[in-house]
Amino acid sequence: MKVKDIVLAGLITLNLALLVLVAAIAFFGHETSAVASNTADAGYFRACTARISESREALVVIDTVTNRMHFYTNQPGQAEFKPLGAPIDLARAFQHSSP
Repeated sequence: MKVKDIVLAGLITLNLALLVLVAAIAFFGHETSAVASNTADAGYFRACTARISESREALVVIDTVTNRMHFYTNQPGQAEFKPLGAPIDLARAFQHSSP
């Protein structure tokens, strides 16, 4: 084999390896948080997800009757959700003062 044949075979092999890597990332990649942050309605409640840090998200539940927002998180690998802080009173948080 000539040197140029070895170089050509090496370049083709490198291109195929890069193609397989890109395909694996595209196929096995995680969902983006924009896809995961859809809202859902269930009676008097609305639920969605919110990013609370670079690697964690929280379940946000809004009670539309009492106008309170609750945050719930879970530890990685566990199915149980625990409240994160006190509920937020949305009516009080968004009340407008008149001039």
